[in-house]
This record gives sequence, structure tokens and C-alpha cells, in this order.
Amino acid sequence: MEQYDESFYYYNQAILLNPNYFEAYNGRGMVYGYMGNHLEAYRDFNRAIQIEPRNPHGYNGRGFTNYALGRYNEALNDFNMAIRMNNSDSKFYYGRGIVNLTLGKYEEAMSDFDRSIKLDPSNINAYLARGGAYTKLAELTNDVNKRNEYLDKARSDLERSQYLEQN
Repeated sequence: MEQYDESFYYYNQAILLNPNYFEAYNGRGMVYGYMGNHLEAYRDFNRAIQIEPRNPHGYNGRGFTNYALGRYNEALNDFNMAIRMNNSDSKFYYGRGIVNLTLGKYEEAMSDFDRSIKLDPSNINAYLARGGAYTKLAELTNDVNKRNEYLDKARSDLERSQYLEQN
């Protein structure tokens, strides 16, 4: 909690000095999110977006917050907006992939995780999530060969994430 207290202090000071400081609202929103205070995070990301409506990072933060609040369609809209503004950030595709995975849109999720990994081959979370999607696809298929193929890919992604974490 102390690590967050210090962050809050500096973000609050920055906001007092400049009430239109995007980075302070966006950063404080992330801290609120890490703490599980998603309604406060949502308010800060909304304010950040009001300040800089063309900055995709505000939409990305709000997307993760909407996801945490169970607002999946709103989260998809936020991640889509972030991707429209900047289609080269791995985190945006990862976020959208998580929402698609939760909604059972496995092919869309796989495409998002593939794109996330292509943009950032060291994105451990994208490998883990894609492995989870492969596992889910394996559970849903009746084709034994396809099931084994999905499980092999899931195992490969898990091994890759473990390798990245150790190095």
C-alpha cells in the first residue's frame, strides 16, 4: 500500500499544479486500477480522455477498467478506439483479446493475441492468454487431432512465457 501512497501523492500534486495534466490522471487511474478501485480509475480515465481525446492510452486504461467492471462492450469500444489511434501498441491488442476471450469470441481473441505477440514478442501475458484460448478451443472440439494440435500450441505458449519470465 505504501508504494501506492507515494504514487497518489505525486499524481495529486501534479493535478493540483495543472488540473489538465493528462499523464497525472492517466497514471492515477492506473494506480486506482491496481488497487481494485475501478470506479475511481474509471473517473480518472474519463478525465484523461476529456483532456486529450486523441491519446490512445486513456482509452486503453478505461478499456481495462471497463473490463474489470464487467462492461465488456464498453471495453471493446475503448480498445477499438485505442487501436484506431495507434495500431502498433501490443497492449491494445492484448486488452481487446482478453475481452474477446471472455465473450467466447475465440478466433477474434486469437487474432488479437497473435498481433500483440507480433508487435511485442516479449509480451508474457499475451502468450499466457493465447495459451488459454488454445486450451479453450481444445475443450470445445470433438476432433481429436485438432484437440491435440490446440493443446500442443497451448503448451508451447506456456513454455515460451516461462522462458521469457526467467530471462
